Amino acid sequence: MNDDGFIERAFAYIERFRDCRLLVVGDIMLDEYIWGNVGRISPEAPVPVVAVTRDTRALGGAANVALNIACLGAGVTVAGFVGADPAGREIVRMLRKRGIGVSGVVADPDRSVFEIPMLESDERRQVLVDWNPLARPVPHGIMVHHLFEAEAERTPDAVAVIVPPPSSAQMGSN
Repeated sequence: MNDDGFIERAFAYIERFRDCRLLVVGDIMLDEYIWGNVGRISPEAPVPVVAVTRDTRALGGAANVALNIACLGAGVTVAGFVGADPAGREIVRMLRKRGIGVSGVVADPDRSVFEIPMLESDERRQVLVDWNPLARPVPHGIMVHHLFEAEAERTPDAVAVIVPPPSSAQMGSN
């Protein structure tokens, strides 16, 4: 197979990332993975009962895009909203640990876990309300485009990477 220097060109492009400074704007998420073993099926419902052995969390959404860009060597800042809750603080801590700028991240107490479709409404309330209380009111009038404009003023040479919302096909709608 003849690649006509493809590998060398690819590495040359990756090397150029070190000179880039990017801004990622989008939905900042925290992905949680629960690991365990299924020992039986629940008699109350046809669902597996998992004996959880560990759980892990990873940057998701726009935060994951920013992480991937940072891994390629570019300087990157992320802009968007997180909850004013432990998960939001964990996201900011994880971003900082990886050298990703967080000047565009706003902690909004009205944002927390968006949807957990596998839970019934009373269980969802326990996760969303009982375990995730709102700490303070969100400042009036802050919107994502305001964050974008402020970051553009701070870093006028940065290139914006916008993570679009999922399409209806991705969401499973017809």
